[in-house]
Amino acid sequence: MTIKSAKNFEEIVMYLSVLRYIFKSRSKRGLYDLNKQAEPFFKNLFNLIYSWDLMDLNEIQNNYPAIDLGDKKEGVCVQITAERGSPKIRRTIKKYNEKMLYKEYGRLVFFILTDKKAYSSEFDTKNKFEFSKERDIWDIDDVLEVVENADFDTIESVHSFLKKELSSIVRLLADKGSLLSQIEDINGIQPKNSLGFLRHLEFDADELEQGHTEVLNLYNKINALSIRSREYLYVLLTRAHTESVFGGDRFYALPADIESYAGLSRDEAVEECQILEANNLVYFENEDYPPRIEIFRPMDVGIDMFVMLKEYLDEDSFKSLIIKCDFSSLDG
Repeated sequence: MTIKSAKNFEEIVMYLSVLRYIFKSRSKRGLYDLNKQAEPFFKNLFNLIYSWDLMDLNEIQNNYPAIDLGDKKEGVCVQITAERGSPKIRRTIKKYNEKMLYKEYGRLVFFILTDKKAYSSEFDTKNKFEFSKERDIWDIDDVLEVVENADFDTIESVHSFLKKELSSIVRLLADKGSLLSQIEDINGIQPKNSLGFLRHLEFDADELEQGHTEVLNLYNKINALSIRSREYLYVLLTRAHTESVFGGDRFYALPADIESYAGLSRDEAVEECQILEANNLVYFENEDYPPRIEIFRPMDVGIDMFVMLKEYLDEDSFKSLIIKCDFSSLDG
């Protein structure tokens, strides 16, 4: 995998992780009405990844029985569901057989919007078609595994699609009034070489390329956030405490101390923490209400990028880097 493909794949993981967070959050509250809204998105995504020509069967017939997407030429169909239990799979297979859909679609795939289980049950197809719980029950991790091993063009196509479509699908799926429902498309300024910053860190000539790649990775993660998420990250960083870990400094913050400062309710603060954690920008253990958040971005040379950025930049430039995602101040 080339450096560019590796960078794009990392962003693909981030984009799909945001979607999985939404699916899991709503499913925990018993909201399983996500599949209809998600069908067009995953139809296009699967067509890109697998070179299929899936059609949304519910556009052909309202409440199409048993399955949601189908490609007659390839003989494959997909059921998209937020329910991951074995009873759901059994009911679908039963309906699939009753409607004799196996005559048009020899392969039935279940795509679980949350996380699939380690299924111990066997699923009886009455010998009408072949079905393997290992091969034919997918979740986002299975899709990511295929993308990771795909060719350059496929990774590029998937990355471009997600970058273009993420905001609209997140706004559609997220709870009305939630922070994710307010996600915006705000593009920053990418660093050209990061030389000013890297020379400040006394990087050797043979370390500059890797250092710039790490800066670009951080840029891409922050650039994918909504403005509100960036603002929350900025508040965390400016109100953070410093501790020494393994010979270097690292930031940590106490959410209870900054809720009022950030102007967020507790639920909003927790949601923002979860968004940042899904993007590997912060780390915490208690998902319900983290008492402590660690904010760090380790570099290969063993230092923390957030700490070094705050040291290198003046207050206005640091604020612009985080909130406006303007990384041009790092160039030399």
